[in-house]
Amino acid sequence: MVLATGAESTEIVVTPIPARLLLQNPPRNYWIAHDGAIFYGAFLFEPSYGRGRREATSAGYLLDLEPGSYAICSTRSRERCKTVVLQAGTTTAIDMQEIFR
Repeated sequence: MVLATGAESTEIVVTPIPARLLLQNPPRNYWIAHDGAIFYGAFLFEPSYGRGRREATSAGYLLDLEPGSYAICSTRSRERCKTVVLQAGTTTAIDMQEIFR
């Protein structure tokens, strides 16, 4: 997958056994930091073209990600963050209301 966020594009490579992140009660705007980069949370979703998001489940948004450490933040400047470590083959749930109170 290629992510274009300005003049340069970035290739995203996911391991054969991803980690899964379940975002419960997500707000409209949030940021995710990983490996020194921070990006707008909505960039993780496939385009929906007016339909429901493929990642949406009854429990929240379920995302397949590269294993590692991620910070879920309320702002781009990394204020009010919660860090989670994702392990390959597991699902980690995070209630985003804890971050955005």
